[in-house]
Amino acid sequence: MDKSDILFGEAEYFLHSCFQIQDDRAICELYVKAHDFVFVSSEIDIKNIDILAIVDKKLHVEAIEYYLRRHIPNNLLSKKLHILIYLLESQACYQRFFNNHKQAFLFGFLSLSLYTVRSIFLLIWGKYLVQRHHLVL
Repeated sequence: MDKSDILFGEAEYFLHSCFQIQDDRAICELYVKAHDFVFVSSEIDIKNIDILAIVDKKLHVEAIEYYLRRHIPNNLLSKKLHILIYLLESQACYQRFFNNHKQAFLFGFLSLSLYTVRSIFLLIWGKYLVQRHHLVL
């Protein structure tokens, strides 16, 4: 497997794990191109994370990224997910992930409350996965 195939597999797994999107070759190809463009110069300050282990073991990307973003702000996984999110935001068919035009105050308040509890769970689960699988290099 060459670097492009590995990055393509990364993009597929991140799309499926975080957004439940299956088989979007165009986004995956854009991810590979953007990855090469963004990481052309080696940034010394980025903390290296074992991305291959996350993909191979099919770990919970969202939990790991949330934990790492809170404790190691400048990490490789967050940078890669930012690339993917920017690519998704630019596509009209994925706007439902980023915009909500419904007016539902009570439902919104309940959702916000549930997502607060979910965030606490993800933080704890992400810490466990990072420590259990030794993902910080």
